[in-house]
Amino acid sequence: MVDETKNSSPQKDKTVVALGTFDGVHRGHQELLKRTAELARKRGLRSLAHTYELPPRVHLGEKEDFEAKLLLPPDRKLELLREYVEEAMVERFGRIRELEPRAFIEKILLGELRARAVVVGRDWRFGKNRAGDVEDLRSIGEESLSVMAIEPIEEKGEAISSTRIRRALKEGQMELAGRMLGRPPELRGKVTRGEGLGRKLGFPTANLAVDERLVQPGEGIYAARTEVKNRLYRSVFYVGTRPTIDDKSLRLEVHLLDGFNGSIYGERITVYPLVRLGGGRDYRSRAELRRAIEGFVQRAKEVL
Repeated sequence: MVDETKNSSPQKDKTVVALGTFDGVHRGHQELLKRTAELARKRGLRSLAHTYELPPRVHLGEKEDFEAKLLLPPDRKLELLREYVEEAMVERFGRIRELEPRAFIEKILLGELRARAVVVGRDWRFGKNRAGDVEDLRSIGEESLSVMAIEPIEEKGEAISSTRIRRALKEGQMELAGRMLGRPPELRGKVTRGEGLGRKLGFPTANLAVDERLVQPGEGIYAARTEVKNRLYRSVFYVGTRPTIDDKSLRLEVHLLDGFNGSIYGERITVYPLVRLGGGRDYRSRAELRRAIEGFVQRAKEVL
């Protein structure tokens, strides 16, 4: 088990534990984490989030490739978790996957984590073959462990979930994804060198290389904000291939509307796609492509 500590105190060796995968740290997760922190303060205990670097479904191979994609890089997830609780602890899934529900409670929760209370989502499952549920937590934990089960948060009459957010991103519904996340969607990556086509057209772009495990927005052109060296820039973000020059490889390219002094090659930047402006298409010439880009740039300025 890897211990990622924010601010622990040796006097507070007993904990209130938030249990979950926390993929995306969306509004439902945030409510659960807030309740964990509140309960810990009231009882004079330490607040802790117990999670995994990758969702268990990835290890178990239960989902299709798309469903196994992540909403956030593991390090960014930990960064967000620490905004709510004192400590974030990353469990190696292989170490616990064969534990029966009782063994998980007694060995991990009561033993290693010294939990006196746990906070979970209403439908949370645990133990070998996901055999345990909230009622098992309560019955096996008996008097040693209090259990708080949180109802899901809804958006447009449906429960917010990581799966629903992934689908919204893939469909280019950035506004919906942002409302469910409680913040704009984001893609972090390193700027790499391309062929310079954008510069030749008058719109230099930064090519973004991102973790292949992450969900990427559906193909299209987006009004976005891009963080470079702790400053936000208005931008146009493109996800797709380049059929006009017969390039079928998927590209993620961002054009900064406010310009940038100096080079950003090799820099790690964060793109926040906000509104989908349109889809990519095959333009008959570079001149037609340039006119289309001009239109998207103008629309992005209006949106932003």
